[in-house]
Order: sequence, then structure tokens, then C-alpha cells
Amino acid sequence: MNGERSNSSDTQERLYKMLEKLQNLARDIPPKFQQRLPYDLLSSLAHCLLDNTTFEIMQELAELQHMTEKILHKQHAQMVNKHKTEKDSLVKCHREAFTAAECQGKPHVVSRLPRVHQEQLTELNARQTEETTNTHLFIQNVLDEKVAEQQTTFQQAGVPGFHVTSNPMEIKISHLHYCLPSTFVYLRILPEFSGSQHTTMQFCHSQTMVGWFYFHGAMSSRIPARVSDKH
Repeated sequence: MNGERSNSSDTQERLYKMLEKLQNLARDIPPKFQQRLPYDLLSSLAHCLLDNTTFEIMQELAELQHMTEKILHKQHAQMVNKHKTEKDSLVKCHREAFTAAECQGKPHVVSRLPRVHQEQLTELNARQTEETTNTHLFIQNVLDEKVAEQQTTFQQAGVPGFHVTSNPMEIKISHLHYCLPSTFVYLRILPEFSGSQHTTMQFCHSQTMVGWFYFHGAMSSRIPARVSDKH
């Protein structure tokens, strides 16, 4: 009986400490979002975090997230490098053609080359712009799918505040739900940082839900409005 009371007391103490930490972390969130993280929600999160399974799920999702981001970053970098190589090669060919025409004493060719070269450069730019847009759309689609997978996983695991949605504001709120316990995992694993200036939002910057906000924000300026606004 005493053992059961002791376990119950320990559990209650852990719950209070978790809730206190979550409340402290929530204070770092911008005021306009704090109202979306009421006491009841934080209390539910604290109860959920008593189960180590929640931490295991987060760590597994984080590993999958980092793997996905690494692959997407590599694909994007390869495209950028390919475009640079193509443009450098075209400019080199243009320079060589112009020099050859001058050396061969063909003024009519020399006068015509700038227009031809500009047309070729315009065509290349148009093709590369289309390829860039398609690549960004592909990245967004992959990230949207990953976000939905994470939402579903958290919802099925019973983590409060999660449901499948494509609404940017709702995703932002669920992102904050994710960041709070994620930061707690961080503090739990590295307690020496518990008194540091690593705020919730700073931690979230490196632990975003599959980088959804990074890509949607960074890519939206390069994608036609009708596409980037669909979410």
C-alpha cells in the first residue's frame, strides 16, 4: 500500500514539474499564439509526456524528418548546380562563337550573334525557371505529406492538439504543440542546458515539423501566387 502511494506521489510530482516546465516554455511563444495554448491543453500535454512512448515517437519522427530534409536539400542543390553549369556552358559557347566569327572576318555573323545568343539565353532561363518551380512544388508536396503523416501519428498516439489539416494557421499551432514537448525532450536529455537562454522558439527553429514553414516561406517567393496560395 505504501509503495502504491509512493508511486502515485512520484507520478504526481513528475506531472507538476512537467506542467511547470511547459508553462515556462509557453511564455516564450508570441502572445498572439499563447491564447491557443490554454492551461487545459498544457495539462493534457504534461499527462501525455508521462508516457515515454511519446518521447520515442518524437525522436523517431525527428530522425525521419532530418532524413527527408537532407534528401530534399541534396536534390535542390543538384538542380541549382546543374543550372549553373548549363548557363556557364552556354555563355562559354557564345563567347567562343563570337570570337571565331571575328577571327574569320564575318561581320554579318558578328552582328547577328548577339540576338541569337540572347534568344538562346532567354530560352534557357525559361526552361530553368519552369524546372525550379516544379522542383519547389515537389518539395512542398513531399513536406505536406510528411506533415500530414506526423499529424496522423501524433493524433493516433493521443497527443493533444493534433489533427490532420492543411490550414497554415492550424499547422502553426500544432507546430507549437510539437515544439513544447520537443523542447522538453531536449532539456530532459541535456539538463545542463535547462537554465540557458535556449528558448522554445529558438529550439523550434531547428526542430520544425519537417521544415514545412521553412520551405513554404522560402519557396513561396519563387512560386506563382496561384500555387503558393493554395494552402
